[in-house]
Order: sequence, then structure tokens, then C-alpha cells
Amino acid sequence: MKKQLKGLSIPGIAAAAFVLGAPLASAGGHFVEFDEFEPIIEINATDGDIGFHVLLDGEAWNRAVLFDGDGDRMLRAVAIRDEDLDEQGVTEFFIESAEPPCWLDLSDPEADEDEVVMLDEFLDRFEKGTYTARGRTLEGERMRAFGEFTHNIPAAPETKVDVDWDGDEVEVEIEFESGEDLGQCAINVDLETHPADVEVVRWEVVVEPDEDQLDGINEAREAMGEDEIAGGVFVAQLPADSDEVEVSEEWLEAYVEAGVTTFKYEVGAKEESGNQTFTEDEFDIYEDAEEDD
Repeated sequence: MKKQLKGLSIPGIAAAAFVLGAPLASAGGHFVEFDEFEPIIEINATDGDIGFHVLLDGEAWNRAVLFDGDGDRMLRAVAIRDEDLDEQGVTEFFIESAEPPCWLDLSDPEADEDEVVMLDEFLDRFEKGTYTARGRTLEGERMRAFGEFTHNIPAAPETKVDVDWDGDEVEVEIEFESGEDLGQCAINVDLETHPADVEVVRWEVVVEPDEDQLDGINEAREAMGEDEIAGGVFVAQLPADSDEVEVSEEWLEAYVEAGVTTFKYEVGAKEESGNQTFTEDEFDIYEDAEEDD
């Protein structure tokens, strides 16, 4: 399941990693500050994968460069000249690295050790420190922002789902709390701050219908000349002291009435710098309600 914003493919933007050349701005002088610059780590503790994400947001710009904590250039994004986007400008730009597995599944005969990036290797690759973004506004003013990239990674949330369904009305409550480790990514890791000791500042809960089940129902509806059911996502952003959320009854019933009963969900724990760890699972309205009874 995908969570939050994903990498955007923006027409008119050329993005290249590790591009050499003169920096957009030198030290000193006036800068327009970007509104937001957030380099983070994201871990899916259930599937066992890890990625590097960056969100850059602010006044309209047409070029930007990202630097890591050592001052090395990581990425350069430029609105191509003579294109409309160069004149319109960009305000929000989000990138997401590939998310390689952080463990080797020995039970999978096709597992490739060369594709695995263990957590300690990932942290060596993306060192902690003050990352920098520099850019140019449409008027040519220099822009900048600083973002602290840390290795403080919250533990994978522990979750529980309660389903109540009487054949008509359906209620689903997802409970969550801080866990003890990083799930599949916890192998051979020695962090300065143990994940269980990293403070969670926000929770995110995402629920969506099972894609395979929804596709099957839509194929049947199409064969009968009926309109397809659009896929949708329920998202809740919750404060740190929360430990449960009730999924919208109206949202659920719209799918259940159409025959969709299996749902995927994930709960994410986010720490102060933005690093986040997700736990994934699923529930079935029929099966789990019967078990509760």
C-alpha cells in the first residue's frame, strides 16, 4: 500500500541525481526561505523495505538543488526553459527514492541478496546532519532551507482491529500503540536511540479496499453493464496521545454494499524530524466479525 504523497512526475521538470556544477547560490546575501524542507526516512516494517523521501515547498520557483549533510549535491531540479512550467513555477516538489528490501527472505528461492540494502548500509549511505535546499524564485531571487535529517526512527506500531457488523451497519475500530522494534528492518542494527525510545509526535492511519477484490467486482459489474466502483482511501492524521481511530461507517458501507469486504490498512508512527515507520495488515468484514462473535 502506498502512503501519503508519492514521487511526482512533473511535466517540464528535469531532475537528476548527483549532478555536478556551480551552486545556485553562494553564502551570504538575502534569501527567500522555502516554507518547508523535510528529508526523512520511511520504513515499511511489515514488508521490510526502506526509502529516503524529500518534501520541498514554498514560493514559486523554477530551479532547486538539494545537498546532504556533507554539502554534497544530491539532486538538481530545473524547469526546462521555454516551457510553460518555467514561467508558472513550482511550489511543492516531492521525491521518493526506490525502496529496496532491508532483509533477505531466505524462504524465497528468487530472493536476490544484491537487491537488499540493510538498515546499517542505508544509514551509511544517507548520513545524518543538516541537509540544505537552494533555489531560485521566478524573479531570480535566491532561496534556501535547512532540514535536519536524523537517524531517530520510531518503532513499528502494534495494531489491533475490532469489527462489529450485524448484516447492515458496520463499525471498524483500529487500535495502535508504540512497538518495540523495526520489524523486518530490525536485523543487525545498532542505533544511537533505540526505536522503542523514539518519541512519536503523530500517527497516520490509512485504509483502502483490497485491490484484487475490488478489481474482481468491477470486472463483474462491467460485464453486466454497471458502473465501476471507484477506489478510495480513508486517511486519519492523529495526535501523539491517540491510541485508536474509528473508520468512517459511511465510507465502509459504500464498499460492503457492493460486495467488497476485505480491506488493507496501515498505521504509521512519525517522529519529530519526520522519520516514519509503518505497520501493514488487513481485515475482512465477514470473517473478523464472526470471530468477534
